[in-house]
Amino acid sequence: YKFREEMVDLIKKIIKEIQKLEQQKQLKIEKRNQLDKEINIMNLRLKELKKLRESLMNNQQIDDLTKIYKFDTAKWLIDEKLDENKTGQKILFVFKLKGLEEVYKQEGSHRGDKLVKEMSDFISMNFKNIDILGRVDQDEFVCFVNHMMSKELAYVRKEELLRIFSQKKLSDISENMDLQIGYCRTCETVNYEKMYQAAKKMLTK
Repeated sequence: YKFREEMVDLIKKIIKEIQKLEQQKQLKIEKRNQLDKEINIMNLRLKELKKLRESLMNNQQIDDLTKIYKFDTAKWLIDEKLDENKTGQKILFVFKLKGLEEVYKQEGSHRGDKLVKEMSDFISMNFKNIDILGRVDQDEFVCFVNHMMSKELAYVRKEELLRIFSQKKLSDISENMDLQIGYCRTCETVNYEKMYQAAKKMLTK
């Protein structure tokens, strides 16, 4: 009889402990669910704020002549994308208008500005809206490819742009003007400056 009482007491203790653990488990689940909801709310808010920030920057950091990003804004946006994608594929193109300085000197600012604007439009038309395009110097532009592009396609794109430029000369481009294109493709953790310098080393006609 005493043994039975001890067994009953033990079973009661076990049941009580089970109930206690079940309650603690439920509280943890509820807290976790609440935490997940809070994290989701924060993520949505961060997305809204980033969208608002980019919208404000678009209005304030656009080059007046070309209507693309100024250097500081382009660099900042590209660095942000690189930080989000540390080990994935990344491609940065650099475009240089060789001879532009001479055009400004010999043919005037109106002529030089016209060619810069045409060059900006030419690059913009050959990349996607989601790509980050910036004017980083008087005669230099960059384009960060913000979509999937293979190494082979990057090379083809470069050669195609050089071919089109050579054929069209945009409109009536000066004979002394040439387009040079270089690009950097990497899956390493890098920043804008490192990609830019690597792409500049690949500049070629």
